[in-house]
Amino acid sequence: MLFLTGHGAAFGTGTAVAKALEAALAKTGPEMQSRLRRLDAAGLKKAIGEHLSDPEIKALLARRDRILEIAGSAAGR
Repeated sequence: MLFLTGHGAAFGTGTAVAKALEAALAKTGPEMQSRLRRLDAAGLKKAIGEHLSDPEIKALLARRDRILEIAGSAAGR
């Protein structure tokens, strides 16, 4: 599934995941979940750190955690 958004939503400092996306995110498959779990601050800094501040990286990781939480809750149903 592809979600289109603006830079501010993708890389801003907000940590909330839009309620409207939760149903689709609940369908996040095992491969994507595995890739999300491997995403960490060091890897982000290496890949795109020159474009993001530390608070933006922290927020991105918080959103990653929320996506994994949503996907995990759906798997447990």
